[in-house]
Amino acid sequence: MGVLLNGKEIFEKIEQARLEKSMSKIKLAKEVGMSPSNFYDTMTLLQKNSIRYHNIIKIVNYLGIDLGIRF
Repeated sequence: MGVLLNGKEIFEKIEQARLEKSMSKIKLAKEVGMSPSNFYDTMTLLQKNSIRYHNIIKIVNYLGIDLGIRF
């Protein structure tokens, strides 16, 4: 069994990948089909360790982040 990540760790992985791609939060939101406000809400909830899996899956798949889980 793999290591379980909490919301804050997933947030950090997303931010790191986004910055490596020199992508703004607004551009990333639009690329994955989210409104900027929905993206902001999703990321804020991650920092509070609350995970909206549907949105997170879209974001990590787009950025190519491996969270060690398969769907």
